[in-house]
Amino acid sequence: MKFFTATLSLLFASNAMAHAGAEHVHFFSLSVSSAIIMSVISAVVVAFAAYQLRSKISGLVHKLISRNQERLGVKKASAHCDIPCKIYDPSTAQIAVLTMIRLVDIIEEMDASAPLSINQQAKLTRLINEKEAHGLKVKEEVRVIWGDYFKAPQFEKFPGTHDLVHKIMLQASKAKQEVSRADAVALLDLVNEFAESFWATKGVDTYKAVCPYPPALEVVYPKLG
Repeated sequence: MKFFTATLSLLFASNAMAHAGAEHVHFFSLSVSSAIIMSVISAVVVAFAAYQLRSKISGLVHKLISRNQERLGVKKASAHCDIPCKIYDPSTAQIAVLTMIRLVDIIEEMDASAPLSINQQAKLTRLINEKEAHGLKVKEEVRVIWGDYFKAPQFEKFPGTHDLVHKIMLQASKAKQEVSRADAVALLDLVNEFAESFWATKGVDTYKAVCPYPPALEVVYPKLG
């Protein structure tokens, strides 16, 4: 609004100067031009004010729904961009599985022989919640690559992809349900197999190496460069 106020002030000043020292100025033309400019500026001001009002109303509605999401029964939805951007990488799923394994290790390090303190109970709750979240991330990342990237040429090259993805879904559920390192490691093996086939469809060779952070397990990496 400050911009429009300054513009109006400049217009009035220019108009006054024109009237003050303009013996050869066509006042009628100047008045018509000023009226047109004023109309345009007024329209812009009204449009800007309407935009601000709409933004405020949209923000208030969003806040209202967010605060009463469960009460109103509104479900939150998320999805891949579907532009398509052609940017797919199974590394996110691999890191999510590694995180699940690491969380299981931390949970198993806790002393379960004695009653847990309030802080220990809070820590255990956070660890379990994070394991659940990363289990869902494994499923989501693999499902997006399988559903959006893999098409007839890729399925022809790797006809076992559907079965492999189904196994990943089932194993991810199993790894979520239990605090079992063996189940989470089995999930990592399947996701590594999926990553290997994914990079092969792009003509990229892969290799296995121990990840440089806990839980220090073998991961399939693409040979780049």
